[in-house]
Amino acid sequence: MARRVLIAGASGTVGFQALQLAKQRGIWTRTLSQRRWRAAKVSLFADDLWMRDATDADSIRGICNRVDVVLSCMGGSLALQDEDKRAFSKVDFEANLNLLREAQEAEVGRFVYLSVCANGRHENTAYVRAHRRFERALRESGLRYTIVRIPGSYASFHPLVEMARGGRIPLIGSGNARMNPIHPRDAARVCLDNLFQGPEVVEAGGPEVLTRREIAEQIFQHVGESPNLYRIPGFILRLTGSLTRPFNARRANLLEYLPAASTVDVLAPQVGQLSLADYLQELTVGGALESEQAA
Repeated sequence: MARRVLIAGASGTVGFQALQLAKQRGIWTRTLSQRRWRAAKVSLFADDLWMRDATDADSIRGICNRVDVVLSCMGGSLALQDEDKRAFSKVDFEANLNLLREAQEAEVGRFVYLSVCANGRHENTAYVRAHRRFERALRESGLRYTIVRIPGSYASFHPLVEMARGGRIPLIGSGNARMNPIHPRDAARVCLDNLFQGPEVVEAGGPEVLTRREIAEQIFQHVGESPNLYRIPGFILRLTGSLTRPFNARRANLLEYLPAASTVDVLAPQVGQLSLADYLQELTVGGALESEQAA
């Protein structure tokens, strides 16, 4: 009997890659996503399409019925310009918790969750705390599960590509902090490989360890501009975030997260195969850019 999988966050960068890969593997898929303007591309691959806001528990009643595995790549965007003002605790934690309760009610066999690697003070940010809260809930749920943690995906650098085209990219701190972000397709492959069985936690990074400065320089090279970097002290962003919090909780969370994530090493086992240069080349060939978005 064919396995049936629910992919939440299917219109996001990793979720959509997971949906395409599931189709290639002959897996029946139901999808959950909120962004209606992206529904057309999801409908090309999904067997059953749900357009709902998972922060509203009533709207997703029954979504896990007759599903064997849930894969959640669902979460808030890391783009400062995103229109959603809700805090990460609302989307990354509460929406996933509502989905988990539906999975428990339907007695789903497994739950695979795309999470984030973190280190040091990076761990103590609203963005990472929301992921860790859900990880704890998943561990306590009684379901079999795998948590896939990544240091970040190449898609999160979309704003830097636009900045490079404009002539300048900011560096938060010295620019010497290292990370090995992963291609969305590689992250999706790790999730799919652990759908039906796998360890409780898998950490997966890309094949290259790069400093923040090296990432910016590669992006300048991609757009054909000479590197033009300027430094922004992290405390400026944090202060701006504190002033922004009453009006835009998401942006405040991001202005706390960006300095923390940009000034510590965030590394994971190098399991990805595709490089940052591969991803940037795909942007040129595809003629379209998408910021990291999982909701």
